[in-house]
Amino acid sequence: MADIFISYAQKDRDRVAPLVEALTAEGYDVWWDLRIRAGESFDELIESTLERVSCVVGVWSKHSVKSEWVRAECAWAKDQRVFVSVRIDEDARLPLKFYNVHTPSLADWAGSRTAENYRSLLRDIQALASAPGGIAAAVRASQPTEIPEPEMVRIEPGTFLMGSAKGPFFLEFLRGEAFPDECPQHEVRIARPFGIGRYPVTFEEYAAFAEATQREPPGDEGWGRGTRPVINVSWEDAVAYAQWLSEQTEKSYRLPTEAEWEYAARAGTTTAWSFGDDK
Repeated sequence: MADIFISYAQKDRDRVAPLVEALTAEGYDVWWDLRIRAGESFDELIESTLERVSCVVGVWSKHSVKSEWVRAECAWAKDQRVFVSVRIDEDARLPLKFYNVHTPSLADWAGSRTAENYRSLLRDIQALASAPGGIAAAVRASQPTEIPEPEMVRIEPGTFLMGSAKGPFFLEFLRGEAFPDECPQHEVRIARPFGIGRYPVTFEEYAAFAEATQREPPGDEGWGRGTRPVINVSWEDAVAYAQWLSEQTEKSYRLPTEAEWEYAARAGTTTAWSFGDDK
Protein backbone atom coordinates (compact mmCIF):
# COMPACT_ATOMS: atom_id res chain seq x y z
CA MET A 1 0.00 0.00 0.00
CA ALA A 2 1.50 3.35 -1.05
CA ASP A 3 1.75 6.55 1.03
CA ILE A 4 1.88 8.99 -1.88
CA PHE A 5 0.13 8.94 -5.26
CA ILE A 6 1.80 10.96 -8.03
CA SER A 7 -0.63 12.30 -10.63
CA TYR A 8 1.19 13.30 -13.81
CA ALA A 9 1.20 13.03 -17.60
CA GLN A 10 3.06 10.07 -19.09
CA LYS A 11 4.97 12.44 -21.38
CA ASP A 12 6.58 13.87 -18.22
CA ARG A 13 7.68 10.49 -16.86
CA ASP A 14 11.42 11.23 -17.10
CA ARG A 15 10.93 14.62 -15.42
CA VAL A 16 8.85 13.15 -12.60
CA ALA A 17 11.28 10.29 -11.90
CA PRO A 18 13.71 12.47 -9.81
CA LEU A 19 10.81 13.52 -7.55
CA VAL A 20 9.81 9.89 -7.05
CA GLU A 21 13.43 8.99 -6.25
CA ALA A 22 13.73 11.83 -3.74
CA LEU A 23 10.48 10.97 -1.94
CA THR A 24 11.43 7.31 -1.89
CA ALA A 25 14.76 8.27 -0.33
CA GLU A 26 12.79 10.11 2.37
CA GLY A 27 11.21 6.77 3.25
CA TYR A 28 7.87 7.16 1.48
CA ASP A 29 6.19 4.44 -0.54
CA VAL A 30 5.28 6.16 -3.82
CA TRP A 31 2.75 4.98 -6.42
CA TRP A 32 3.39 6.48 -9.83
CA ASP A 33 3.84 3.70 -12.37
CA LEU A 34 0.82 3.76 -14.67
CA ARG A 35 1.68 0.50 -16.38
CA ILE A 36 -0.94 -2.05 -15.34
CA ARG A 37 -0.99 -5.81 -15.25
CA ALA A 38 -2.68 -7.72 -18.03
CA GLY A 39 -6.39 -8.01 -17.48
CA GLU A 40 -6.39 -5.14 -15.02
CA SER A 41 -9.08 -2.46 -15.14
CA PHE A 42 -7.34 0.93 -15.31
CA ASP A 43 -10.06 3.03 -13.71
CA GLU A 44 -10.65 0.55 -10.88
CA LEU A 45 -6.93 0.40 -10.14
CA ILE A 46 -6.67 4.19 -10.01
CA GLU A 47 -9.74 4.56 -7.80
CA SER A 48 -8.73 1.86 -5.33
CA THR A 49 -5.20 3.28 -5.06
CA LEU A 50 -6.40 6.85 -4.53
CA GLU A 51 -8.65 5.74 -1.70
CA ARG A 52 -5.73 4.16 0.17
CA VAL A 53 -3.02 6.80 0.00
CA SER A 54 -2.62 9.66 2.47
CA CYS A 55 -1.36 12.21 -0.05
CA VAL A 56 -1.82 12.91 -3.78
CA VAL A 57 0.82 15.06 -5.46
CA GLY A 58 -0.42 16.71 -8.65
CA VAL A 59 2.45 17.51 -11.01
CA TRP A 60 1.37 20.29 -13.38
CA SER A 61 3.02 20.74 -16.75
CA LYS A 62 1.98 21.83 -20.21
CA HIS A 63 0.97 18.22 -20.78
CA SER A 64 -0.76 17.35 -17.51
CA VAL A 65 -3.00 20.44 -17.50
CA LYS A 66 -4.65 18.95 -20.61
CA SER A 67 -5.00 15.45 -19.18
CA GLU A 68 -8.53 14.50 -18.13
CA TRP A 69 -7.10 11.79 -15.87
CA VAL A 70 -4.75 14.17 -14.04
CA ARG A 71 -7.52 16.75 -13.67
CA ALA A 72 -9.92 14.14 -12.28
CA GLU A 73 -7.38 12.62 -9.89
CA CYS A 74 -6.33 16.02 -8.55
CA ALA A 75 -9.92 17.24 -8.25
CA TRP A 76 -10.81 14.15 -6.23
CA ALA A 77 -7.76 14.62 -3.99
CA LYS A 78 -8.53 18.32 -3.45
CA ASP A 79 -12.09 17.50 -2.42
CA GLN A 80 -10.75 14.87 -0.02
CA ARG A 81 -8.20 17.34 1.37
CA VAL A 82 -5.25 15.08 0.60
CA PHE A 83 -3.89 17.18 -2.28
CA VAL A 84 -0.48 18.79 -2.76
CA SER A 85 0.19 20.78 -5.92
CA VAL A 86 3.48 21.43 -7.72
CA ARG A 87 4.40 22.70 -11.16
CA ILE A 88 7.34 21.69 -13.37
CA ASP A 89 6.52 24.16 -16.17
CA GLU A 90 6.34 27.83 -15.15
CA ASP A 91 4.02 28.69 -18.03
CA ALA A 92 1.60 25.80 -17.40
CA ARG A 93 -1.87 27.30 -17.04
CA LEU A 94 -3.52 25.50 -14.13
CA PRO A 95 -7.14 24.37 -14.44
CA LEU A 96 -9.62 26.82 -12.88
CA LYS A 97 -10.31 24.55 -9.89
CA PHE A 98 -6.66 24.85 -8.81
CA TYR A 99 -5.95 28.55 -9.28
CA ASN A 100 -6.26 29.25 -5.55
CA VAL A 101 -4.15 26.25 -4.52
CA HIS A 102 -0.62 26.89 -3.25
CA THR A 103 1.60 25.49 -6.03
CA PRO A 104 5.36 25.70 -5.56
CA SER A 105 7.58 25.34 -8.60
CA LEU A 106 10.15 22.66 -9.32
CA ALA A 107 10.81 23.97 -12.83
CA ASP A 108 14.49 24.62 -12.09
CA TRP A 109 14.96 21.81 -9.56
CA ALA A 110 17.94 19.57 -10.30
CA GLY A 111 16.96 16.73 -7.97
CA SER A 112 18.74 17.83 -4.80
CA ARG A 113 16.95 16.90 -1.57
CA THR A 114 18.46 19.94 0.13
CA ALA A 115 17.10 22.48 -2.38
CA GLU A 116 14.68 24.91 -0.76
CA ASN A 117 11.91 24.47 -3.35
CA TYR A 118 12.00 20.71 -2.80
CA ARG A 119 12.07 21.13 1.01
CA SER A 120 9.04 23.43 0.76
CA LEU A 121 7.15 20.80 -1.22
CA LEU A 122 8.26 18.11 1.22
CA ARG A 123 6.86 20.09 4.17
CA ASP A 124 3.49 20.25 2.42
CA ILE A 125 3.59 16.52 1.84
CA GLN A 126 4.64 15.81 5.44
CA ALA A 127 1.58 17.69 6.68
CA LEU A 128 -0.53 14.90 5.15
CA ALA A 129 1.83 11.92 5.11
CA SER A 130 3.61 12.77 8.35
CA ALA A 131 5.33 9.42 8.91
CA PRO A 132 7.32 8.10 5.91
CA GLY A 133 6.04 4.66 5.11
CA GLY A 134 3.37 5.05 7.78
CA ILE A 135 0.40 3.52 6.01
CA ALA A 136 2.38 1.02 4.00
CA ALA A 137 4.52 0.02 6.95
CA ALA A 138 1.48 -0.51 9.15
CA VAL A 139 -0.07 -2.81 6.60
CA ARG A 140 3.14 -4.76 6.11
CA ALA A 141 3.58 -5.10 9.87
CA SER A 142 0.16 -6.69 10.14
CA GLN A 143 1.16 -9.27 7.50
CA PRO A 144 4.08 -11.19 9.02
CA THR A 145 3.94 -13.87 6.35
CA GLU A 146 4.69 -13.24 2.70
CA ILE A 147 1.73 -13.67 0.36
CA PRO A 148 2.61 -16.29 -2.28
CA GLU A 149 2.01 -14.80 -5.73
CA PRO A 150 1.62 -16.78 -8.96
CA GLU A 151 4.26 -16.50 -11.67
CA MET A 152 2.54 -14.80 -14.60
CA VAL A 153 3.09 -15.06 -18.36
CA ARG A 154 2.14 -12.26 -20.74
CA ILE A 155 -0.08 -13.40 -23.62
CA GLU A 156 -0.14 -11.18 -26.69
CA PRO A 157 -3.34 -10.38 -28.65
CA GLY A 158 -4.31 -12.57 -31.59
CA THR A 159 -6.98 -14.59 -33.36
CA PHE A 160 -7.69 -18.32 -33.03
CA LEU A 161 -10.33 -20.93 -33.77
CA MET A 162 -12.16 -21.71 -30.57
CA GLY A 163 -13.94 -25.00 -30.00
CA SER A 164 -13.63 -28.54 -31.28
CA ALA A 165 -11.91 -29.16 -34.61
CA LYS A 166 -12.65 -32.90 -34.81
CA GLY A 167 -15.51 -32.80 -37.32
CA PRO A 168 -19.31 -32.41 -37.61
CA PHE A 169 -20.84 -31.70 -34.21
CA PHE A 170 -23.29 -34.62 -34.12
CA LEU A 171 -20.54 -37.16 -34.82
CA GLU A 172 -18.24 -35.66 -32.20
CA PHE A 173 -20.97 -35.55 -29.60
CA LEU A 174 -22.11 -39.12 -30.25
CA ARG A 175 -18.53 -40.34 -29.98
CA GLY A 176 -18.07 -38.48 -26.73
CA GLU A 177 -15.36 -36.32 -28.31
CA ALA A 178 -17.05 -32.94 -27.82
CA PHE A 179 -19.58 -31.17 -25.64
CA PRO A 180 -22.42 -29.17 -27.19
CA ASP A 181 -20.88 -25.83 -26.22
CA GLU A 182 -17.61 -26.72 -28.00
CA CYS A 183 -19.25 -26.65 -31.44
CA PRO A 184 -19.24 -25.31 -34.00
CA GLN A 185 -15.67 -24.12 -34.12
CA HIS A 186 -15.54 -20.34 -34.56
CA GLU A 187 -12.99 -17.56 -34.84
CA VAL A 188 -12.33 -15.49 -31.72
CA ARG A 189 -10.13 -12.41 -31.50
CA ILE A 190 -8.28 -11.59 -28.31
CA ALA A 191 -7.97 -7.82 -28.61
CA ARG A 192 -5.78 -7.03 -25.61
CA PRO A 193 -2.74 -8.63 -24.00
CA PHE A 194 -3.40 -10.37 -20.71
CA GLY A 195 -1.52 -12.33 -18.09
CA ILE A 196 -2.11 -15.92 -17.03
CA GLY A 197 -0.43 -18.08 -14.42
CA ARG A 198 2.51 -20.11 -15.69
CA TYR A 199 1.46 -22.92 -13.34
CA PRO A 200 -1.83 -23.95 -11.70
CA VAL A 201 -2.55 -22.49 -8.25
CA THR A 202 -1.07 -24.86 -5.69
CA PHE A 203 -2.41 -26.17 -2.39
CA GLU A 204 0.31 -24.14 -0.69
CA GLU A 205 -0.75 -20.89 -2.36
CA TYR A 206 -4.44 -21.53 -1.75
CA ALA A 207 -3.80 -22.44 1.90
CA ALA A 208 -2.71 -18.86 2.70
CA PHE A 209 -6.06 -17.62 1.39
CA ALA A 210 -8.06 -20.31 3.20
CA GLU A 211 -6.35 -19.53 6.50
CA ALA A 212 -6.76 -15.75 6.14
CA THR A 213 -10.47 -16.03 5.27
CA GLN A 214 -11.18 -18.92 7.69
CA ARG A 215 -12.33 -21.25 4.93
CA GLU A 216 -12.26 -25.02 5.12
CA PRO A 217 -9.15 -26.26 3.28
CA PRO A 218 -10.10 -28.34 0.21
CA GLY A 219 -9.48 -32.08 0.27
CA ASP A 220 -6.65 -33.55 -1.76
CA GLU A 221 -8.19 -37.01 -2.38
CA GLY A 222 -5.09 -38.52 -0.80
CA TRP A 223 -2.84 -37.37 -3.66
CA GLY A 224 -0.82 -34.88 -1.60
CA ARG A 225 -0.76 -31.13 -1.06
CA GLY A 226 2.18 -28.68 -1.00
CA THR A 227 3.06 -27.62 -4.54
CA ARG A 228 0.50 -29.89 -6.21
CA PRO A 229 -2.32 -28.11 -8.11
CA VAL A 230 -5.19 -27.36 -5.75
CA ILE A 231 -8.43 -29.32 -6.40
CA ASN A 232 -11.97 -29.39 -5.02
CA VAL A 233 -12.30 -25.60 -5.26
CA SER A 234 -15.61 -24.12 -6.43
CA TRP A 235 -15.89 -21.31 -8.96
CA GLU A 236 -17.06 -18.98 -6.18
CA ASP A 237 -14.01 -19.84 -4.06
CA ALA A 238 -11.71 -19.28 -7.04
CA VAL A 239 -13.20 -15.83 -7.63
CA ALA A 240 -12.84 -15.03 -3.92
CA TYR A 241 -9.21 -16.19 -3.99
CA ALA A 242 -8.42 -13.85 -6.92
CA GLN A 243 -10.11 -10.92 -5.15
CA TRP A 244 -8.23 -11.65 -1.91
CA LEU A 245 -4.91 -11.90 -3.76
CA SER A 246 -5.61 -8.55 -5.44
CA GLU A 247 -6.29 -6.90 -2.09
CA GLN A 248 -3.18 -8.34 -0.45
CA THR A 249 -0.76 -7.52 -3.27
CA GLU A 250 -2.34 -4.32 -4.64
CA LYS A 251 -2.33 -5.93 -8.07
CA SER A 252 -5.34 -6.99 -10.09
CA TYR A 253 -5.98 -10.72 -10.38
CA ARG A 254 -9.05 -12.38 -11.88
CA LEU A 255 -10.07 -15.63 -13.50
CA PRO A 256 -9.39 -15.82 -17.25
CA THR A 257 -12.35 -15.94 -19.58
CA GLU A 258 -13.03 -19.21 -21.37
CA ALA A 259 -11.66 -17.74 -24.59
CA GLU A 260 -8.50 -16.44 -22.89
CA TRP A 261 -7.85 -19.80 -21.25
CA GLU A 262 -8.24 -21.77 -24.48
CA TYR A 263 -6.18 -19.24 -26.44
CA ALA A 264 -3.34 -19.50 -23.93
CA ALA A 265 -3.58 -23.30 -23.61
CA ARG A 266 -3.58 -23.84 -27.37
CA ALA A 267 -0.45 -21.71 -27.76
CA GLY A 268 -0.96 -21.39 -31.51
CA THR A 269 -1.78 -25.05 -32.19
CA THR A 270 -4.57 -26.07 -34.60
CA THR A 271 -4.96 -29.70 -33.56
CA ALA A 272 -8.04 -31.14 -31.87
CA TRP A 273 -6.37 -30.58 -28.52
CA SER A 274 -3.42 -28.45 -27.54
CA PHE A 275 -1.33 -31.62 -27.19
CA GLY A 276 -2.30 -33.15 -30.55
CA ASP A 277 -5.12 -34.95 -32.40
CA ASP A 278 -5.07 -38.12 -30.29
CA LYS A 279 -6.19 -38.41 -26.70
